[in-house]
Amino acid sequence: MSITETDKQATGVSSGKGASGASAGRSEQPRLRLEYLDGLRGLAALYVVFFHAYFEMNWRFDGGGLPKWALRAAVWMTQGHYAVAVFIVLSGYCLMLPVARSADGQLRGGFWPYIRRRARRILPPYYAALALSLLVIAVVPDMNVKRGANWDWALPAFTPDVLLSHLLLFHNLSGDWAGKINPPMWSVATEWQIYFLFPLLLLPVWRKVGVIALIGVGFALGIGLYLASNRALEWAAPWYIGLFALGMAGAVLNFSTQPRLCALRERLPWGALSALCTGVFLWVAVVHPEWLTRTLGLDIVVGAATLCAIVYCTRSLTRHETRRPMLLRLFEAPWIVALGTFSYSLYLIHAPLLAMLHMFLQTFWLSPLLLFGGLLFLGVPLSVGLAYLFHLAFERRFMPGHPHTERQAAKSAALSPAP
Repeated sequence: MSITETDKQATGVSSGKGASGASAGRSEQPRLRLEYLDGLRGLAALYVVFFHAYFEMNWRFDGGGLPKWALRAAVWMTQGHYAVAVFIVLSGYCLMLPVARSADGQLRGGFWPYIRRRARRILPPYYAALALSLLVIAVVPDMNVKRGANWDWALPAFTPDVLLSHLLLFHNLSGDWAGKINPPMWSVATEWQIYFLFPLLLLPVWRKVGVIALIGVGFALGIGLYLASNRALEWAAPWYIGLFALGMAGAVLNFSTQPRLCALRERLPWGALSALCTGVFLWVAVVHPEWLTRTLGLDIVVGAATLCAIVYCTRSLTRHETRRPMLLRLFEAPWIVALGTFSYSLYLIHAPLLAMLHMFLQTFWLSPLLLFGGLLFLGVPLSVGLAYLFHLAFERRFMPGHPHTERQAAKSAALSPAP
């Protein structure tokens, strides 16, 4: 699951055999709710909000006038980019779950029904947030004026190329478009493009060659596109194709019945491997912070940490362990799971809200420390609260499980030709 997924996936333990981890003749087992996936996504989205609150204050990374002790205390907020790697791995994992658990390893309904489901899930909230962002820029004084703040990235917003690229979701392909209108939206375009590669390329590779080749092809394609473009596609982060493939591989590992994959699932210390990858990232952040700008390599490290954590937590649930690991208990905390259910809305609308609050607080000529405190202690809760209202208005009715969505799915199934 990613920022665009808020389903509480139900999975089960299956038996049988099949190619590349998809088993034929699987028998139904007790269903298992992986609610911790919502929790992990919710924490990642909340971290992005803290990052942009920090970046709104310290957008040039020159300290923003904050005292050194405040900058040291806020250092944990400075790497919001890497939360997107978590979202992409989650997306690959959750879209692969029903395929990995199916008898034939196929997408339910085929390619076009899958694309329609993805479009219904992510496009209505995306276009609603896009329209609201443009409305704010058009009507709120100074929101369409560069004023030496992080929001400057969003401007100009009304040029034809910016508008067209955002409407058609290819604004991530150029640095001149990617951060405009609403800066975090660049990753929605990248994920939307990966959705097409999932059934057209990644699934066929997995079925024919296996899970290791799936990961290799994903990273080879993504890194190859990046290098072939002479790094012009850096904003698109094409190596996320490999991270998505990592998530797919995690779903296969957790629910495959192939002996080799079962052995990997049961024998490898997934929790320790996740901690090791996290430790590598933290070591870089402390000892070589200048490397943090080299996002390709560290995105892979964060993606690997996320994959290992997901396999570890799901394995614990499928084993029905009486004492759940601390990491799993954290991700399953009720308020964190609840936050995850509207994390997509939070991701979509927090940036303009923080920018408007920053602009408002500046009119009071506050000290940098008070201004930063306002962004944190007013801006973050305000973003969460308004994101929930946005979720109720523009997102919830398009989520799996909502009566409106179920009626539409039943109607589509009735109109589809029989296999």
